[in-house]
Amino acid sequence: MAAEKLRMEKKRKRRAASAKEDTKQQQTRAANFTPIDKLKAKATAAAMKKQYNVMDYYKDEGWAQQIARHPIFDNVTILVVMANSIWLGIDTDLNTEPILFHAHPAIIAGENFFCTYFTFEILVRFLAFQRKWKALKDPWFTFDLFLALLIIVETWVTPTVLLMAGGSSELPEGTVLLRLIRLVRLVRLTRLTRLLRSFPELMIIVKGLAFAARSVCVFSLLWAIITYAFAIILRQLTDGTSIGTTFFKTVPESINTLLLPAVFGANAEVINSISAGNPGLWPLMVFFMALVSVTIMYMLLGVLVDVIGAVASTEKQKIEITYIVGRWVFAAYAGLWEVASLLKRLHRGKAPEM
Repeated sequence: MAAEKLRMEKKRKRRAASAKEDTKQQQTRAANFTPIDKLKAKATAAAMKKQYNVMDYYKDEGWAQQIARHPIFDNVTILVVMANSIWLGIDTDLNTEPILFHAHPAIIAGENFFCTYFTFEILVRFLAFQRKWKALKDPWFTFDLFLALLIIVETWVTPTVLLMAGGSSELPEGTVLLRLIRLVRLVRLTRLTRLLRSFPELMIIVKGLAFAARSVCVFSLLWAIITYAFAIILRQLTDGTSIGTTFFKTVPESINTLLLPAVFGANAEVINSISAGNPGLWPLMVFFMALVSVTIMYMLLGVLVDVIGAVASTEKQKIEITYIVGRWVFAAYAGLWEVASLLKRLHRGKAPEM
């Protein structure tokens, strides 16, 4: 009997420990799902630390550090980055030559200008460091150095090598070198991230998207499960009918039929038209539409609602304050009028009426 009680007691303790562990795991998952408190704690901890400033590692004298520290240098670099972003679109539309020395002289001049400036900028920042190895520990400098090397290879090194090798003829379509050149041009788009440092509001939005990625992935997983289940149901229910042949011919087509109109609405026809010619573009178009039409637009809606709520609250508070101040001013004027009347009657020798 005592042994049976002991076993029951051990089993009860194990169940209690297991329940406690499950509760702890659920709380951890809930904290990960709604990480507001964690974000506040992280922001508080970051605010207590000394903020990183790359200029703390610059020299105290010399022409390089004077240029690197000057705000005009930073502003000019931002303008050049923005101009280079616009230039990428112009180059994509007007430059059909894979090799630079075959392009129009205006294209050659523009590419050499941007390559020269970004090379000068990275050299000035590198020479401004007191200890040069510190430059390689700075993530933004390393990133900009990588992009500058890519531009130098594309603009100066590759054409020079081809000219020295007698490569005045056109490169055949599909060669490895041609693919690498096009890949380098695509990588140059990452220089747009330089703008994030110049506009803190953009960085706040990007950090918010990154921090909410887990919650978005959970909702997306639930979305995918529901769509997949209904795709199988409708595929089986419409098998052998004209509707099934048109919309639910296979499970992937059923998923496409259910997903695109439900999420993207009128844009579903655009995605279907583009992916009909090249099915490999379907994931890219879906990602773009989900990022722009759904995520960014709803984020903009949330920001607008928050701003309108804050403005409405402020205006309401101003109206209340104006009303209260007006009542106090009216009461003060009425009191002063009564005091003046009382003093006037006293001056005339009349007793005030109680």
